[in-house]
Amino acid sequence: MPTPIPVAIFVDRYAPGGTQRQMLELIARLDRRRFHVHPVCFHTEGVWFERLASLGEPVALFPIHGFRQPRTLSQLRAFAAWCREKNIQVLQTCELYSNIFGLPGGALAAVPVRLGSRRGFVESQGLQRMQRASYTAAHRVVANSHAAADRLRAEGVEDDKILVIPNGIDPGMFAAHRYSSEPRRVTMIACLREEKRIDVLVRAVPRVLARYPDAQFTLAGDGTCRNELVDLVQQLGVADRVRFLGHREDVPDVLAEADVFVLPSRSEAFPNSVMEAMAAGVPVVASDVGGIPELVRDGATGRLVPPGNVDALANALLDLLGNPRQVEEFGRAGRRIIEQTYSFDRMVDQFETLYESELAARTADAPARGSRAKQVIKRTLMRSYLRSSLPPVRDAFLARLGRGRLTVLNYHQVNDKANDFSTVSTAAFRQQMQFLKSRYRVVPLVDAVAALRKPGHSERLMAITFDDGYADNCKVAAPILRSLGLPATFFVSTDLIGSLQPFPHDIVQGRPPQEHMTWDDLRALISHGFQIGSHSCTHADMGAISLTDAERELGESRRRLEAELGVQIPYFAFPYGHRGNMRPDTMAAARRHYDVCCSAYGGHNIAPIDPRNVRRVVISTGVTFLAFRAILEGWPILRRENPYRAPVQAERHQVIQG
Repeated sequence: MPTPIPVAIFVDRYAPGGTQRQMLELIARLDRRRFHVHPVCFHTEGVWFERLASLGEPVALFPIHGFRQPRTLSQLRAFAAWCREKNIQVLQTCELYSNIFGLPGGALAAVPVRLGSRRGFVESQGLQRMQRASYTAAHRVVANSHAAADRLRAEGVEDDKILVIPNGIDPGMFAAHRYSSEPRRVTMIACLREEKRIDVLVRAVPRVLARYPDAQFTLAGDGTCRNELVDLVQQLGVADRVRFLGHREDVPDVLAEADVFVLPSRSEAFPNSVMEAMAAGVPVVASDVGGIPELVRDGATGRLVPPGNVDALANALLDLLGNPRQVEEFGRAGRRIIEQTYSFDRMVDQFETLYESELAARTADAPARGSRAKQVIKRTLMRSYLRSSLPPVRDAFLARLGRGRLTVLNYHQVNDKANDFSTVSTAAFRQQMQFLKSRYRVVPLVDAVAALRKPGHSERLMAITFDDGYADNCKVAAPILRSLGLPATFFVSTDLIGSLQPFPHDIVQGRPPQEHMTWDDLRALISHGFQIGSHSCTHADMGAISLTDAERELGESRRRLEAELGVQIPYFAFPYGHRGNMRPDTMAAARRHYDVCCSAYGGHNIAPIDPRNVRRVVISTGVTFLAFRAILEGWPILRRENPYRAPVQAERHQVIQG
């Protein structure tokens, strides 16, 4: 059996808080057959330290009180010596101070994998600068929300360093919620700190009581603002309707007595309390800040309000308290989201995968180092290309000739579960789409092709497409596209709709079963203005099958799509999509069945375009943001091997039989 990997997990201290709860669960759940966990912190203070100690792992302590004391430097050296003594292979720092202290210490000890974090927002400019400097010693920085990842980018952290692993929760801790026909119980669970803006909720209380005098407000938690809040409640004359519970460990019991949950913070990363409320089936009213919109879907699981707006918060509460049916609908929808998307098992699996993959990459042998040198040269060339006058001069020349350029981007999956050729991370996809929105004209594929069928159109156009019909296209990618108002076309293989059947390239990559979109998902995409196209019935290799089979794949997939969706489907994308996957006779058959046909062998389209041979550029996890920008500006697409290669005949037989 392989020796477990020594992993150090560094948390500032174990006072009650969201980060501490998440890291306690991570430490408890990591597979001990694969990882030897070494908890690290600064102090034994905090009511949860005993819980950490009870997990049975010795806790390493490096007490410091700020970064200006001489003792801090000696402790830094001691920490580096400890890392060497324990042969720490992976160091994960989890909070502000552990980032600032631990990452340089890990670098001093030459720890092979150093992972920083961003789990909240820092208001002190000085500490923010120190933390940003510490990230230079990290190989990756893990954010617990896309909002936190966006903040990292704004601070200048390189995009290829950033990874999003959302918080987890155990929905089984929360019993099925009992909904009231007259919802009147409003609950908040949070540390009573200034940034939580609990005063906004307290000031909204009189307005709510004016309509519902029997409403009851419960504030669970403790902190530095408690006395101020008690005084404010007294001043407003609502002390008989507001209860302060103090710190509570029995969160499921507190939420079982709630009808509506509130969090009026002015800043948040990915709040545990909101996840807990949703897991308990309680609708949420919260500020539209940070990572909260990633959890709370306005009008579906709760209400989002501007931070600091007493009237908006009061109105949102009044709307829910007066609508018991909506309270139940929002509550049940929120619990479904938590059950489907967020769990401790999923969070731990992502961390375990990160630890092992990063360690494998960092301890690679000499050929890998040569590969890294090649990447440095490639990045240098891309930067020089983007800074040069070549792209604008070329485009200006083409425009004068009336020969516009179309770049069609081709995606497959958008999620944070995989790191393979098929997948783009959610954060990377959002960044790419935001960049597209800000710099280019993005139009539906059919409109772009129609515009450039003949010379005379001088614009640079962009189109977005997805192949294969994975479920995350609808659940993850489409909401991002909708939020930015970007169109896209989704090509699906009809025999796989609503199934877990793997594609041949899933099997080649050793991937677990992937969920596919359902017919209802496709109808929802159409209702939101997206286009659907055919990707054959079975994801067939049109360069290998007979012409008779090709005709069936082309015709039957279109007929079924049109019958199920009730719209015309004049678009087709060749599976695998490289030159070897198309023969002249099957290409001619595709031309007979469809108005627009897309390949995937890379390249840009210059007017006049053949609408039945539209080239596309595959975007995957290997495409950095720098490469993405270069591709949009016409960087040549040179790929010697098709990563979506069709299976050999034996492989195809095995897939069909399975």
